[in-house]
Amino acid sequence: MWFSLAGFLFFFILFFIFGPPVRSYIVEHELSHILFAFMSGVRVKKIVIRKNDGYVKTQKVNLLIALAPYSLPLYTLFTFIMFRVVQLFHQSTFVSSLFYSLMGLTLAFHIVTTIHYLQLEQPDLKRYGYFSSLVFIFTWSLVVLSLILALLYKKVELFAYLRASEVQGVEFYRRVSSFIFDFFS
Repeated sequence: MWFSLAGFLFFFILFFIFGPPVRSYIVEHELSHILFAFMSGVRVKKIVIRKNDGYVKTQKVNLLIALAPYSLPLYTLFTFIMFRVVQLFHQSTFVSSLFYSLMGLTLAFHIVTTIHYLQLEQPDLKRYGYFSSLVFIFTWSLVVLSLILALLYKKVELFAYLRASEVQGVEFYRRVSSFIFDFFS
């Protein structure tokens, strides 16, 4: 866990010193659109990735295709898969430490850059409305983060973790809705 935290903090510091890694973010963002289009059975018509922007044109768009890039830390997922493949052939403390650091770094990359770019105008969010898009992104980001943490750390039992996350998530939304209802009553 310390190596993950170190990787997370390392990216956080780099971000504030050098600014957002624009091209890397654009690649992750557009690849997420492509992955979810593929998983939805939707044909990708055009892919454009430039220095400061990019887009994917698909046969049709659904909520998952449009908003997946904001909830799915694709580089973290790729790093996790690479880690498991490398572990099949070579297990060492150094390799584990390196991959846990990379997991923290890529997770920080996703979280920090997503928060940064959500502050700018995003056409993906306009399609379904900003509020509902942000609720979707926040909810699915918590689910995905919970799964990543459960898969990463052996001491976390996946089903118990998911059940506890569900109970706490429902309680969180109950309290928020109660607060909003009381506020407007």
